Amino acid sequence: MTSSSSQVSLHTLPEILSQPDTWLTSQNKLAVDPEFAMVRERLVSAAEILFVGCGSSFYLAEAAASAWTLLSGQRTRALPASEILLFPELAQLKLNGVHVVVISRSGRTSEALRAAEFLTTKREVATFGVTCALKSELSKVCDLTIALPAADEQSMVMTRSFTSMLLGIIQMAAPRGTSLSLVPSFAKISSALGSQIEALKQKAEGLFPPTHLRTMSIWRRGRCFPSPARQLSR
Repeated sequence: MTSSSSQVSLHTLPEILSQPDTWLTSQNKLAVDPEFAMVRERLVSAAEILFVGCGSSFYLAEAAASAWTLLSGQRTRALPASEILLFPELAQLKLNGVHVVVISRSGRTSEALRAAEFLTTKREVATFGVTCALKSELSKVCDLTIALPAADEQSMVMTRSFTSMLLGIIQMAAPRGTSLSLVPSFAKISSALGSQIEALKQKAEGLFPPTHLRTMSIWRRGRCFPSPARQLSR
């Protein structure tokens, strides 16, 4: 591991441990964010919502699509940004009432930007961004963009940004009249995890001593994870 990557990796654990506070900060922001309200109003009336991302943000798009359908009953799909660019006809963008949500933590992911610009300018599809960066490049090519700056990270691996953006999308998907009422629920979840996260950290350190860990594979599958995904940590 190089010196620079070692420095970046030092941020990962604090960012993981900061999730309970970050969730609450982000949800409180969204509860009073007029742009969040406008995006939500547009999406709840969509005939279909297509969630788009690259890499980890695509896994987030898959989870968001499943969660949105479970909460609202609306039809959703998830595609990598590259599929929009390479095979636009297969993406079924001509369906009436389709709206697109492009997810990018940094707001400057090249393929995500190209896909968003293609959707808005070439196909004239309603396109909305979800990011952790304020005044991002993504916001310049989307109709509206939701930003969660408290969830931004310095690490390469997405942790609190992933969970915070997913919770924000869940807040949007909640049935009318219940979106704001979710904030106290998120506060309870944050408080419950916050009281246990240090103990969980110590337990994980006991299972995987940092000096012995070289490679770890994680396989995940569930209702909000339509297909298995593997992560490698070296």
